[in-house]
Amino acid sequence: MLKRKVSAQLEHWIKNKTGKCLIVQGARQTGKTYAIEQFAEKNYEETIEINFKETPSATEIFSGDLTVDSMVMALRFRFPDKKILPEKTLIFLDEIQECPEAITSLKFWALDDRYDVIVSV
Repeated sequence: MLKRKVSAQLEHWIKNKTGKCLIVQGARQTGKTYAIEQFAEKNYEETIEINFKETPSATEIFSGDLTVDSMVMALRFRFPDKKILPEKTLIFLDEIQECPEAITSLKFWALDDRYDVIVSV
């Protein structure tokens, strides 16, 4: 049942988004990450995925200026093999509660509206 709820939520968001980041909440170990990864593969040319539990050093991306251009530059430095293109790249921040600055950055991603951002809590 959770898979269907998450999938429906993701599909609704991509069809109706208005410059907003999507926050997916739910119990741990229920398949949220898997569902988002599958959705990303189907709908985007590239996905940047950061799991803050698995890679705490990734918090450095959000330690400086929180302008979208600064964060994209930091992402390009950290993921040199990824193409980070507006409207074609999904930025997926998993376990975002581990990085308060990344939570703050959601406002700026949403206002900028060039990149789709999904976070999981």
